[in-house]
Amino acid sequence: HRSSTMPGVINDTEITAETTGPSNLERSKTERRKQNNPADDPTKQLLDDKISIRKKLKMLNRIATVKDDGTVVVNVPSTLEATPIDVGAVDGYEDVVVEESLDGSDIPYRPPIQIVILIVGTRGDVQPFVAIGKRLQDYGHRVRLATHANYKEFILTAGLEFFPLGGDPKVLAEYMVKNKGFLPSGPSEIPVQRKQMKEIIFSLLPACKDPDPDTGIAFKVDAIIANPPAYGHTHVAEALKVPIHIFFTMPWTPTSEFPHPLSRVKTSAGYRVSSHCIYLFVLGIE
Repeated sequence: HRSSTMPGVINDTEITAETTGPSNLERSKTERRKQNNPADDPTKQLLDDKISIRKKLKMLNRIATVKDDGTVVVNVPSTLEATPIDVGAVDGYEDVVVEESLDGSDIPYRPPIQIVILIVGTRGDVQPFVAIGKRLQDYGHRVRLATHANYKEFILTAGLEFFPLGGDPKVLAEYMVKNKGFLPSGPSEIPVQRKQMKEIIFSLLPACKDPDPDTGIAFKVDAIIANPPAYGHTHVAEALKVPIHIFFTMPWTPTSEFPHPLSRVKTSAGYRVSSHCIYLFVLGIE
């Protein structure tokens, strides 16, 4: 006998037809847990923040190998599917349509600040940040672009303040070309790279607080912009207690849209995993 709280009344004929019809039962929760158990798939475990780095490094040896050219080949199981990303709503909020444009009176006043841009690399790395620095100047901020001494005239000609960072872009570029990746081709390459990194790191703090080397005008940073190869950028920001914004002109964070630049992945399902693999390999080397 059915409870009176059930919606509607079901007679015996409907019950008989329902039970004798084709079965459309789903898998039990236990079966689904077994089928989607991350413990059975090392590629899923690499994305699990609850698993230690040491354990992830062991898993990494099962699915990835380092080639002689320094790239990492990631063997992604064919059963792994890429997770779709819904960008239509964020944190439960739908897209908001702005019907009226804002004028100058609607924008709160922000006092000008002193910004340093820490950039390490070749001219291709430096030039995009020149455009960013000039736009910040248009907003009234004081901008110092700190990079290698080779680009001093280029920066000053663009109308930005310049401060020299350590490291030689030619040496850095030759290292990348020779090793074709982030792994050194031999023991002799390690001291060269260490020397470059030391020069860069020790020049970051003066770039944020020392006066202009040519004019002697004082400088005290209020905010830092940096690209990842500047290495010690976050430590300097923490020491000076100023905000920092790190971004690059090439993919640097895990994404399902394409693989890490230093990896070789055959399936799109492994694009995001490839970035975690490179990250773990770097941890293992350090």
